[in-house]
Amino acid sequence: MLFSQDKGIGLSLWRFNIGAGSELTDKDIITDRFRRTESFKTAENEPYNWEKQAGQQWFLQAAKKRGVEEFIAFVNSPPVWMTKNGHGQPDPSVGSTNLKEENIKDYAIFLADVLEHFKREKLPFNYISPINEPTWDWNYAGQEGNRYNIEDMKKVIRALNKELKNRDLDTEIDSPEAVEYTSLLDDDIYSKFTGRDSQYSSGNAGGAYPGKYREYIKEFLGDPEISEMIGNKISAHAYWSDYFSGERID
Repeated sequence: MLFSQDKGIGLSLWRFNIGAGSELTDKDIITDRFRRTESFKTAENEPYNWEKQAGQQWFLQAAKKRGVEEFIAFVNSPPVWMTKNGHGQPDPSVGSTNLKEENIKDYAIFLADVLEHFKREKLPFNYISPINEPTWDWNYAGQEGNRYNIEDMKKVIRALNKELKNRDLDTEIDSPEAVEYTSLLDDDIYSKFTGRDSQYSSGNAGGAYPGKYREYIKEFLGDPEISEMIGNKISAHAYWSDYFSGERID
């Protein structure tokens, strides 16, 4: 039903969530157990446990077996032991992001380790998305999540790109996976398209915390260094993107 192009919906890409480990730390915050995740590595000095996330791994294998050729691994929150508050989602006190500055390199290493493991298992990922919907504030969210301003994001991308190159991994970085299409737009285009001030875009995370959380086309594809690192492409989700001002934009 999921993968057949004749009798199902013919999914052409499968998205795998690399969990942060909220199953151990966030039961009081993420009360729906289906929204908590395990982690392959539960602490800095703990070994990897590749038996974790068994259900997700089963579906990954099932997708591969049924002919899916494109795979993307994505992350909602860094592992909880890398976050400022020890949880899989931020709170107002952590500032622009919940990822500790000193753990950026460790985060890149963690992601590369996961990619290498699945490559050895004959399940290589075409893309790695280290950040998901950074435009939202995610405070005390009922799922794993993390905000990042643009400078925070670029630090992660640079560290991950360096780690992938050092290991000769050909997985491409996917970014920024913004909340909505409209947050990709330059401010003047956003305002013309939606009839709203740009400060209201993307949950207004940029209005509450330091740094910028919008204009991703300009900030990512307009930055030659970052554009090359993300394959000269950009991604976003479609939430709240159904604005229409009634005026054609050329």
